[in-house]
Amino acid sequence: MDNGTKKEQLLQELNRITGLELVLAGAKEMQNAEGTDCQAANDEGIIERLTLLLDAYRRTGTREDAMIRWITGSVSAEDFRVLADRFHLDPEMPLVLYYIELDKAVDDVQQATRVLKQMLADRKGLMVLRLHETAACILEPAKKLVNAKTAPEDPVRQTAESILSVLNTELFLNARIACSGIIRNVFGLPEAYGDAARAMQIGRIFQPDRRIDMADDIGENRLMYELSPEVLKAYLEETLGEAFSAKTGELTEAAARVFESDYLTAANCFLENDLNIAETSRALHYHRNTLIYRIEQIHSAAGLDIRRFEDAMRYRLCAIALCALHQG
Repeated sequence: MDNGTKKEQLLQELNRITGLELVLAGAKEMQNAEGTDCQAANDEGIIERLTLLLDAYRRTGTREDAMIRWITGSVSAEDFRVLADRFHLDPEMPLVLYYIELDKAVDDVQQATRVLKQMLADRKGLMVLRLHETAACILEPAKKLVNAKTAPEDPVRQTAESILSVLNTELFLNARIACSGIIRNVFGLPEAYGDAARAMQIGRIFQPDRRIDMADDIGENRLMYELSPEVLKAYLEETLGEAFSAKTGELTEAAARVFESDYLTAANCFLENDLNIAETSRALHYHRNTLIYRIEQIHSAAGLDIRRFEDAMRYRLCAIALCALHQG
């Protein structure tokens, strides 16, 4: 194939995928003015630049890229309407969003998205999006869920469990998933994405061993995350006293230790088991004395006796406030 034909084919392909009518300005005049060798070198340069332009457009000019830019807030609603029209996205389609974070990074997420696309290939309209080195997102049409007789969270949780199973058995990867509720239309995706990421972050604090978080079931945690840093600091100082400094926004060393993951897991399980030491010890596979020791450490360092329901709830709210404060 000669250079002229190659240029023409590349230009036609660029016009096709962009929807524009592009021409190579001045090409004919340059051909008349320069010799054969110069023209050949110029043609090769044009072919190289057209190829690079096509590759760049193919990477960014996809419906998947448009959805990534939309849910992560990289494009305005007005610009997204143009993209939705261009890629024939139904703006009124109800959706469920699955936000996935892998315990490993870089190459694993690329392989994971390929495997998930193969696993979910029979689900019409579903998209698997690679967000960054450790995260991916799945968008699934939810028309059937809207009209289903079962609770929406049941099939959503089942899908999340299937995703985790595939990642673990096929790729030997551990992952955590945060699931949105049913999103009424495409324009609710950015908020749902933020809610899912927030639900996962909160879930990592109180249920570090759990692998599925539901974004519409984070309760009082959402309230604490929406408070200003000043309000959070005031609450922490009032509740923890000298264990927290509003000026620096930091805990004392002893208090910081009792808000680490092991203590949070124990306290959360203690609440879930109605402040029953025997049941909590069995659930956590702790010796009874180990649990009591941790409860007393929390009392000593933070001034909260979580054997009392009021203090247990204050401890929980302080942990959420600290997470929200450090996130901000």
